[in-house]
Amino acid sequence: MTGRPTMFYWKDKTQNDRTLAEELLACDSIRTVHIATAFLEADGVAIVHQLTDKHSLSKEHITLYLSEQFSSNNPGALLERLSAICTVKILLEQHFHPKVYLLTGAENKLLYGSSNLTKGGFSRNIEFDYIGTPSPDELEKSERFSISAKVGPRQLTMS
Repeated sequence: MTGRPTMFYWKDKTQNDRTLAEELLACDSIRTVHIATAFLEADGVAIVHQLTDKHSLSKEHITLYLSEQFSSNNPGALLERLSAICTVKILLEQHFHPKVYLLTGAENKLLYGSSNLTKGGFSRNIEFDYIGTPSPDELEKSERFSISAKVGPRQLTMS
């Protein structure tokens, strides 16, 4: 990370008095969003929708990588809503368990830690996450992940 790293514990608000969703939505002039998470709920879909609306992003500029066990609560409806606003890649590997959020544009933001894209991960649980500006090396590693996810593991892609 460039600059001084900032780490947060939270349940409701970060030490900057923002929710995790507000941290993501605070970025300006975002051009691409890459999210890799093991689990997803309707609250997470709403956050992706807010990012799409705020930055007028087309679905080709938002990619969501999910585990094949991403939801036990109405996964079909979640996928239907998501496929209208982003590219969804379900990685068919039994140990896909990341929680990484990368937003790039005029301002870049990288968040990683324990928060899934769920209500628990974003507001109910006590989570530990790192939020900062990614270094050029971290941006390049993220790009390599995106490329390898396109050709590497077995996957189901919805776009």
